[in-house]
Amino acid sequence: MKTEILVASLLALSTIASAAAVDCAAPAPIGALGANVTSLSMGCFGGGLLFDGFAVHSAPLGTNVYVSAIGTGSIIGSQGYSLGFQILTPTAPVDTILQYRVSTLNGSSSIIGVDNGQNGINTTIGELVCDQAFSAGGICATGHVIANFSNPPTPNNTLVLLSGGARSQIFISKDIAEPTTNSFISSFVNSHQTGGFNNETGTVPEPSTSLMFSFGILGMAGLARKFRKA
Repeated sequence: MKTEILVASLLALSTIASAAAVDCAAPAPIGALGANVTSLSMGCFGGGLLFDGFAVHSAPLGTNVYVSAIGTGSIIGSQGYSLGFQILTPTAPVDTILQYRVSTLNGSSSIIGVDNGQNGINTTIGELVCDQAFSAGGICATGHVIANFSNPPTPNNTLVLLSGGARSQIFISKDIAEPTTNSFISSFVNSHQTGGFNNETGTVPEPSTSLMFSFGILGMAGLARKFRKA
């Protein structure tokens, strides 16, 4: 009986260890894209931040997103963490939704801003940041939108300050639109700025009163309708 209990305990510990968050900057094998975000069940960490709750949807189906971390130090400042992504999509036109949560490992309210960069051609990345989890339909409730911008027209790597001040956690939804047959994107970066950074050129977003992102069941229905009309 004692032996059985010991074996069961070891198996339980092994399961917990295997399910733990991993280092976002852990190098991938040469030629590999990195970890598929949907495989990071407990997320990954870097720069004092935890990134988890990853989900990917696309229309048509088939988009895969991989973590390809850049590391500590934001593109636009000395504090924060820049998380890189590699993305493989079906032949354009295609629309992809990526969602994830960012939280501070020490529980402090120190996340002050975000930015994004991309190498896409004829590609737009819309970024919606909410101070609470998105609903099943992808809605960020009125009054909870703390950043809302797109790239382009916002230039690559332009800090957008979070409306209402620093947070201990934020929820990000990225709408990656490749609208034409010659649209293309293979990678993009999101920087998550932490406290202590003073940027006079940083912009404070104007949160919209009601925003629906094409996420989850309702989101995918909306994407499907868009492509049926095309």
